[in-house]
Amino acid sequence: MPLRMCRNVVYSHNGLFMTGVLTHTYKHIPHSFQQNFNTYDIINIIIVVVVVVAVVVVVIIIIIIIIIIIIIIIIIIIIIIIIITTIIIIIIIIIIIIIIIIIIIIIIILLRTDTNTIISIFTTTVIMFIYDYL
Repeated sequence: MPLRMCRNVVYSHNGLFMTGVLTHTYKHIPHSFQQNFNTYDIINIIIVVVVVVAVVVVVIIIIIIIIIIIIIIIIIIIIIIIIITTIIIIIIIIIIIIIIIIIIIIIIILLRTDTNTIISIFTTTVIMFIYDYL
């Protein structure tokens, strides 16, 4: 029995694994099971299990990386939208303030001058506009 066991181990492992480890695991297999199940099958099963576990781990890591990238893109888009809306709101507030200041200046000018100068200013601006664009 020890000769056949060593021969199976040396023949099946192709120099990839230590013979001591394989004979140790091989000794713990029952005798009826040893006759139908050699160490080459054990190595194949171990390789298949390792490959399946590695593939599952790689797929999980890829999915996690994709989820992280999607979350980062969503956060960047939200930040850009917030920045754009604040810029638009600031521009609208500045325009409203400028319009209010212009209206106040016009009201002050209207209150301080008489009607003749207002009419003359208006007509000169209209004439200048017509002269420039026509």
